[in-house]
Amino acid sequence: FPNQLGFLPHREYTGQNLRSNSSSVREPATTEKVIVSCPVPDRFCKEGKILEIHTQNRTIYNGLGFNLPKDTELIAAFSGEFKEEDIQKGKYKLLRITTPDKKFEARYLYASGENTSSKSAQVKKGEVLSTIKGGSLDALNQSFKDINLQFYVVNVSESLSSLKYKKIEPSDFGSLTLP
Repeated sequence: FPNQLGFLPHREYTGQNLRSNSSSVREPATTEKVIVSCPVPDRFCKEGKILEIHTQNRTIYNGLGFNLPKDTELIAAFSGEFKEEDIQKGKYKLLRITTPDKKFEARYLYASGENTSSKSAQVKKGEVLSTIKGGSLDALNQSFKDINLQFYVVNVSESLSSLKYKKIEPSDFGSLTLP
């Protein structure tokens, strides 16, 4: 330290000044486990039907399907980043909630309704995202007859070409924890 600046507060240099003090080292943030809640009001939770796509060789899990009355609220299944997009010129909506660690997304596909959240925002578990305004998803897939909401959770940390669906049954809501 130059003598001309000796009036300023300072510490003499020792090799230890370059080492970090263990009390100032930040521990990595622990990620909280995400519990998937029911995406619709409680009275409809158990009415979800397992959706499957049948191919020649296998059956593929494709989420849960709900047939909900008009004006039923869609609810955030967990907290995270919310995004909304129109499908087929607004005929359908796709809502996405991404977990804070960006590994999983909850997806809600439904015949266009009324969005009550902004196009992109942070949402909290239990917050109302939108409402069902009627319609059906059967034009998208014949197995969606009498279904107006498809709900599913996918692992988005994997390759986008092979999204992995997290199998959910209606009895899993409130107890299913995402890794």
